[in-house]
Amino acid sequence: GGLRDWNEELQTAREMPGETFGERIERARLVHKVLTDFGDASLLGVKSILDGYILPMNPNEPSRSHVYLHNNIFFSRAVDTGLDTFKIVQGDGAAKKSVSRDAHNMGVLHRLDVPGLHTLATVLVEYLGQRIVCQSVVPGILHGEKSHSLLYGAVETLSALRCDEEMHKLLESSIGDGCMVATRTIPAHPLTEERMDVIKKYRIAPPPPITETKDGGEGNNDGETKEEKSIQVCGPMEMKGILGSDKRKYVLDCTRLTPRDANWVGQEHGGTGRWEDRYATKSGSGKKLVPESLEDDEWTACVLRPELVTNYAEMKIGEYLAERRRSLAEKEKKKEEQDGGEKKDGDDEPASGKKEEASKSSEEWVNVPESKAKTDSSDEASKNTDTNKEPTL
Repeated sequence: GGLRDWNEELQTAREMPGETFGERIERARLVHKVLTDFGDASLLGVKSILDGYILPMNPNEPSRSHVYLHNNIFFSRAVDTGLDTFKIVQGDGAAKKSVSRDAHNMGVLHRLDVPGLHTLATVLVEYLGQRIVCQSVVPGILHGEKSHSLLYGAVETLSALRCDEEMHKLLESSIGDGCMVATRTIPAHPLTEERMDVIKKYRIAPPPPITETKDGGEGNNDGETKEEKSIQVCGPMEMKGILGSDKRKYVLDCTRLTPRDANWVGQEHGGTGRWEDRYATKSGSGKKLVPESLEDDEWTACVLRPELVTNYAEMKIGEYLAERRRSLAEKEKKKEEQDGGEKKDGDDEPASGKKEEASKSSEEWVNVPESKAKTDSSDEASKNTDTNKEPTL
């Protein structure tokens, strides 16, 4: 049969309605079928590539940098891509760990199911000692820069990080709320000056042309200036947001959604330094389980497991709720004490008021004038006499 458009099939399946239980079942069944077929096709493609039946797209570059396009699936090796691509960690070991976390985080974003945020079908295949990354193709990414646009992050090393406002809000509502990732402010060029100098010296691709801006500063062909200080990001710095030719927003290279493990950070840098203690107490014989230095990016790429972050968040929420219940109980107790005191004072006030009224009435009776008292008594006597008279015929 013809070639399948894996990305369109997956996005169409995810955009199916899911209001009722039956619709959700049908949607999940179709998504599972597409991902299963994609995994089978990826496995066959990796075998064909490593057996030499498929030619690379860039045959003039070294074999470790070869990329392939077969059956609408993009294949690449999980190795260090060199100095031209923007990344934080270096080394083949760090690259292997990064792609593994990327595939896991793509599954996390898929389960969040945020409307408007799209992910690619991603599969990792281990074959003949090599780890191959298999991904569906972003629409328009292979047809020039005009068919797609970069909204978030950076592709080249010397380019400044981008941050589209709409894309940033979408990531805050998905990664920020769903994965408890806070928005932070970072430099637009986050790499150190030493590393930038090395990149400028040894990079293969030519640097972007420098142009003068209206304010007199210098900028590259992307429109950023050197004087640009900082931007806001929500997620890893290597993450990229791309607007495809189908007007969908895609997220790529989401390598970290949890903090770095402090056990692999030295004490002088603010970590626990436990790897240092273990290395000091461990005997020198045998295989080293811990590196002598953390300059190896494979070890510095260690991050916390998502389950630990979830348990920590639940613990903090429990502590907050317990403190809230305690404060509310104390407020209710104080209110009851105040209400009890006010009620007791209110019971004393009516008794004293009755005594005052009785004394006032007695004083009025004592101070009645004699003439008025006589008239009152004569009136009462006349009434009694009138009642005692017999009726006349």
